[in-house]
Amino acid sequence: FAQMSSPQKWKDGYVLFRLPLTRESTECPASQLKEGNRTTKWNLQKNLIEFSSEAAHTLLFLNSVKRISIFEISVDGKCSVIGSCHVEASQQDQQKCSDFAQRVREEKRKLKENQASTLQSVQSVYQVEISGIQTELSHTETAPAQLSTRQLSSARLTQQTSTRISSSWIISKRFGGRDIEPNLLATGFKHSFLPLGGVAAQGPKPPQRAGVFAHRPQEGKVFCYLPLPKSSCLPVHVNGHFWLNDSRRELQFSDSEHPLKDWNRSVCNDVICKAYAELLMYCRDVKTDKGDFVQEWYYKLYPKCSSAGLPKDFLLPEHLYCLLLDHGANVLLALQDPPQACAQWLALTNSDGPAKGWFYHEHCELKHGTLLKLGMKLTAAPLTLAGNIEASLHKLRNDSKETYTGRVTPAVLKDHLKALCLSLETYKADIVMAIIPLLAYCLTDVKKEEPVQWKKIFKGVPLMLTQDDELREMCEVFRDEYAGLLPQCK
Repeated sequence: FAQMSSPQKWKDGYVLFRLPLTRESTECPASQLKEGNRTTKWNLQKNLIEFSSEAAHTLLFLNSVKRISIFEISVDGKCSVIGSCHVEASQQDQQKCSDFAQRVREEKRKLKENQASTLQSVQSVYQVEISGIQTELSHTETAPAQLSTRQLSSARLTQQTSTRISSSWIISKRFGGRDIEPNLLATGFKHSFLPLGGVAAQGPKPPQRAGVFAHRPQEGKVFCYLPLPKSSCLPVHVNGHFWLNDSRRELQFSDSEHPLKDWNRSVCNDVICKAYAELLMYCRDVKTDKGDFVQEWYYKLYPKCSSAGLPKDFLLPEHLYCLLLDHGANVLLALQDPPQACAQWLALTNSDGPAKGWFYHEHCELKHGTLLKLGMKLTAAPLTLAGNIEASLHKLRNDSKETYTGRVTPAVLKDHLKALCLSLETYKADIVMAIIPLLAYCLTDVKKEEPVQWKKIFKGVPLMLTQDDELREMCEVFRDEYAGLLPQCK
């Protein structure tokens, strides 16, 4: 490798990767060749097979690489395919990718010409299909299938030595020209960094082919265009133009006043976070090849409120939920009874507006059908999503006065019933039919150890059914001696 230092030997645009030919160990931490630790032919084949299994993911964020193939050529000239994968996209998605690259080049030109004030953020979401063949690792005697031709398309690999792979991916990329603080952006560009980031999620599978564990959340990886040996602890792959250390295997950090000390955090929280949000919005319309929307797959794309895979100040899930909340994103699939052909999406908002979807607790004694008949918009999203939002607000804003009220609670139900007073005749029959469960649920948050303020609890709530078969608001209804008439919570 001595000639690598000679500039005339290497043109711009070429990168050489050297395979580690030794096993990682405490005795040999620097991957230096050592007697007794040399890699055998089979170990090298094993490494190449393992690399071929990761090659498909490597294609996700490399714009100029469309195919990765790994061959072994024997002394007599026979070619053996170890693995191969390629990426394909529809004409529309190819155009999206090309347009994104063109706009990024334009924004990069503005940075070169010190036109930072005219910078724009560029966003694109598209789908690709990655397919290929992959050799299975079995035992030392197994060798890759040998070919008598160089054409990969004519390869005939037996079922015992190879398997075909095929998967669809949704990729969201973003150039954060207006997302990063201007001084940090200028510093990053001075050090050849661009505010580029994105995420990639595997597409849904048809229910009949999915199997029991098909949509079980899988941890993604961290990429800097090429995969790093680090899990993102998220259900998606995360890519960013990160500042890496000299080994290019870890993110670089500096506790000193280094000008790039905030770069990685800003790329993650300000750029990748918005790309993640765009991916979630896009995936509302993603269906299987049979035209089915897989709700379980969609909500598995939402991260848990834990950034264990990234540094402590990389609060990507928390920033994501707050971003969706602040923008009132329509990401909650409405619960419909009976289900309708057209899906309805509700907003994720901190206000109690008409577009908000309430999270329904499955253990609630009230039937969800009762609440739907009363015009309350419920969401089919899992209740854990509400918990993630609450945790995000607590962690980032730490404001106990503005708690997230995304769940159906007795207070929420009473406020909703009060709002129905203007059109009480419309909902009278449904309220009367479920008046006992409604009353019981409204009382579940009453603390028995304190003096109960019945007027305050039920003022304006239309749950008083009189002998003349009229439904009225409960204002001055029960005195203390009649409180036993109210259904009590268990």
